[in-house]
Amino acid sequence: MKYSDWQLNRLRDALSAFKAYQESSFDFHEDQVESLETSREVGFSWGDVREAIREETGVEIGVDRKTGSERLRQFVAGIKKNDGSYRFPRLSKKWLDAIADFVTSEDIFLLDEEELHEFDPTVQTPIRLLEYLNQNYDYENTFHIADLKGAYERKLVNDDVFVVTKLTFQGATDKGFMQVIEERRSYDASTASRYDNFTYDNKRKEQLSFTEHKGWAVSTPETGLLFFMKNAMDGKNYNYLSLASDLPTSGSKTIGTMALIHHDYSLWNVTTVNALNFDNVIDGLKWNPEQYVALFVRQ
Repeated sequence: MKYSDWQLNRLRDALSAFKAYQESSFDFHEDQVESLETSREVGFSWGDVREAIREETGVEIGVDRKTGSERLRQFVAGIKKNDGSYRFPRLSKKWLDAIADFVTSEDIFLLDEEELHEFDPTVQTPIRLLEYLNQNYDYENTFHIADLKGAYERKLVNDDVFVVTKLTFQGATDKGFMQVIEERRSYDASTASRYDNFTYDNKRKEQLSFTEHKGWAVSTPETGLLFFMKNAMDGKNYNYLSLASDLPTSGSKTIGTMALIHHDYSLWNVTTVNALNFDNVIDGLKWNPEQYVALFVRQ
């Protein structure tokens, strides 16, 4: 196959991660390294990466260890030019195929086939997050993220504005995450008492503004919830973390009410070291708690 630029970057990222975090577990001949003990002390070298690829695929990159190590290093890290930018040499198709086979192999598994052949980072993010969060010492998590399917709503009157926020959960996957869409509509405060009788057309006509965020919902092993989204217009990050829910006492599979901590930017920035302490953080939350904690009720 012919590798596109983003696929080459995926391979570079995978090799870089392998070098940085894997411990050397391959049996090298003493003539292949200057000192096995020294090699282990300084961590995983590009020579180690080359040997790992050879062990897994049978393909040797470069005519020898030294040459192959440098070719791999340049492929991943690039070559710095006089103007400070970097150029990234390409490897032969045979070598690229070997690298692809290596990083997607069952033993290494830094990438799966879908990640390498389908450019959809928004889907890969929750998959990798769930893999990272997985732990073996918690009680079995009996809550399934698919049970969130449906809509939750929050209504808030803030000064002269009535804000209705709706979270819709859909498209559950067998990998443990699902789509979440937030729709936030603002109205004149006078409409709050009439809102429940609004038709869909009324809601659209009366609204002053509309904001939409889309992303993913995942359930942690501790039965916590993480919703990470992006603004549909400008791509800004927009996240929720569960603070509390009625799941343990609701008597049903799903959550009836949940309190979520909202986060996009920090509460405030401070200019001096001593300006930030526990008391003024709590004071800031008390000043406008609805801005940071949201209570959603199932519809």
